[in-house]
Formats: sequence, C-alpha cells, structure tokens
Amino acid sequence: MGVSEARERNAAPRARIQESGDGARVTLDAGGSTDEDGRIKKYLWEFADGAVVEGRRLSRPAGAAELSGLKLLVVDDRGEARPRQR
Repeated sequence: MGVSEARERNAAPRARIQESGDGARVTLDAGGSTDEDGRIKKYLWEFADGAVVEGRRLSRPAGAAELSGLKLLVVDDRGEARPRQR
C-alpha cells in the first residue's frame, strides 16, 4: 500500500449515546461520538416514524413513544456515517 492510499482511507466514526434524565425528561447526548481520523460534522437522530432531527443533543419527555426505536447517525468530515440504535 502506498502513502497516498493510506491517506485516502477513511475510518467510519463511532456513534455513542449518553442518556440522562430527571424523571420528567430524557436527554440524549451524542457528544461522546468519535472519529479517529477527522471530526464529527453532523449528528442526525431518526425516529421510528422516519422524522429526522439534527443536533448533538436531544431532549424529550421521559417515556415518550417516539424514543422507542430511536437511531443516531453520526457523519464525519469526509462523509462517512455510522448508525447506532438507542
């Protein structure tokens, strides 16, 4: 493998979800997601109904049905993406 080939490789980012709450609300934070050879550019939360919200953090009422089946998709600065389901 040549040097230029090694530079062109792009490792997929790692999506991580940190969950916290106060009993009334749940906060999901993707700030612990990493990309070993770049940076995370987008955080996309996909709900079971297909709706998508962009942002590093998400807050919803505790027990909300929309949190069931929630997926986080992180996209790095080179367009590589990796999903994680809650």
